[in-house]
Amino acid sequence: NIFKRSLKQNYLISLIQEINAKVVITHIDNSPDFYVVSKELENKISFMAVQRANRETRWLPINKTKKINIPNYFCFSEYDKDIYKRKKTTVKNFHIIGSLRAGLSLDYIKSQKLKINENEYDICLVGEPQYRMDGDGAQIKLLPYSVGTHAEFAHRFCRKYNLKLIFAGSSLKNTEEYYKEYDFYKKYLFNYDFEYLPVEPYKYSSYLRVLKSKVTIGCSSTLLREALTFNKKIFCCNFTGHSDDNYEIFINDDFILRQDSYDLFEKKLLKILSINNAEYQKKFNNEKNYLMPSSDKAIKIIQENISKHLN
Repeated sequence: NIFKRSLKQNYLISLIQEINAKVVITHIDNSPDFYVVSKELENKISFMAVQRANRETRWLPINKTKKINIPNYFCFSEYDKDIYKRKKTTVKNFHIIGSLRAGLSLDYIKSQKLKINENEYDICLVGEPQYRMDGDGAQIKLLPYSVGTHAEFAHRFCRKYNLKLIFAGSSLKNTEEYYKEYDFYKKYLFNYDFEYLPVEPYKYSSYLRVLKSKVTIGCSSTLLREALTFNKKIFCCNFTGHSDDNYEIFINDDFILRQDSYDLFEKKLLKILSINNAEYQKKFNNEKNYLMPSSDKAIKIIQENISKHLN
């Protein structure tokens, strides 16, 4: 098979066969290696993939998405299921579980007996600078501008109204990625003395910051969707004008900003802050569960399925 598959894929297939595994599971659900290996061995072994983030599947052409092969997909929601079906992927079994990491964060809070003050911060601003050059959003030319501009709007708003803002980074402290992210935001926040907080390993810090805030603001971050599983308010700011399918089209117009206007940003955010959480959640109706259902049983569903396949 040396000319049929890559050396790595051949190695993985041989290794899995040598181990004599009954179940193969990954949290890298967009791995081309997983697609190839699972297709080769799925008649003998159970393969499972757990969705980790919003996926580029919604943007890719069908000639690429047809190569996706996932025998058992533990995905966020019906929204993701519909995308994978529409894009002609080969997913044999869908399991709707919400977000595994969001569910584990709730277990962490419970195990550590943490007390969460849901009004500790007014705004949680989600860091998304990984899109600035490459990756899933490379084809969306205005994505860096959108991410940087709404970050400046959020800081301007909080300074004007003397509100508490927590800036949730997406990388570990003192890493090369962290400094690149900080430099990205420095271009847009040069007038502000901002603090870009790194991820704290094994402490679910990003989720705790969302839970401690009244409103979470972002552009296309997975964390923005995951905030919905906690029944938290979100404000989506997408100035890209991109026509490809995205989850923000299901968000109530009161909770999304598509024009890069600070005046509109201020008007909408003031309204979101003024209404109580029950009223906010009511405006989502069924769309919230369609985008991100409860995640508190995610790990249990995965464990039960692994046991089923092992037996």
